[in-house]
Amino acid sequence: MFEEKTGVSWVNRHTDTTTLPNKYSIPKNLRNEFGSKENKEEQRKKKKATTKKTESGAPKKPKTAYLIFYQHMIEIAKKKNPSKTSVIEVSKNMSKLWAQLPPEEKEVFKKKAIEDKERYLKEIKNYEEEHK
Repeated sequence: MFEEKTGVSWVNRHTDTTTLPNKYSIPKNLRNEFGSKENKEEQRKKKKATTKKTESGAPKKPKTAYLIFYQHMIEIAKKKNPSKTSVIEVSKNMSKLWAQLPPEEKEVFKKKAIEDKERYLKEIKNYEEEHK
């Protein structure tokens, strides 16, 4: 529809990279709308304002099996090398370790996660009854 023939090949005027706008072809008063630092900071502020804040007395959400496994592995690493242990070193291969973990061993962490979820459901029920 908006194509014109130039030489041997067809060129679409709207996707031709030579005609795309650059920062100098946009008027100065409109440049902030096209990804400047000021616009990004405004977007961050909006995002922070829309995040949901938890109430101070509300119970903590339950941990997943993976999170319980992760915390367990960090504790083991700290016991083996208390001076050289960093969370970054441990967490680099954590997902690989979790994937390689046999199902029988994963079951232990899944049971703990279920127990934690039951704890959370009891606490949230009590919390909601108190704050009606």
